[in-house]
Amino acid sequence: MAGLQAAIDGTLQERSAGLSADDVTSIDVTVSHAVYHHGWWRGKLDDDRIWRLTDCTDVHLNADFETPAGPGRYTTDLAFTTRSGGHRERRVLTPPGGPDRPLTNAAILAKFTALTGGVMSARRSAKIRLLVLGLGEDRPIDELISVLASEVRPML
Repeated sequence: MAGLQAAIDGTLQERSAGLSADDVTSIDVTVSHAVYHHGWWRGKLDDDRIWRLTDCTDVHLNADFETPAGPGRYTTDLAFTTRSGGHRERRVLTPPGGPDRPLTNAAILAKFTALTGGVMSARRSAKIRLLVLGLGEDRPIDELISVLASEVRPML
């Protein structure tokens, strides 16, 4: 799902530049074939602002992104239209965590912790981290598989 991260990254950059979710009337997202067919779906999030923004978002495929002359297969173009009629554009060439912008180990750990904090116990999360960090050692992965296979709490 790294391709989705570029749209999130670009949106966060626009938010940092002063764009408010309440001011957005439409979002056009243009992505490559690889990104378009790998994850543009609407997940359920319990926030009315997310639903409103999802309803005004259109995603477009631009196969030219992947051509030799194109900007790259992970490129995402975002175009925001505001209530006042303003227009803001942002291009994200590769998402954080993509091949050209790898995440640091600290960033991966922070993301894992943030994403799992609400769905599993701190003890289980710590156990997964310990087992994953030990993958290079000469020991079986059965315990990791067992810990990962356990059910998690509902996210919402």
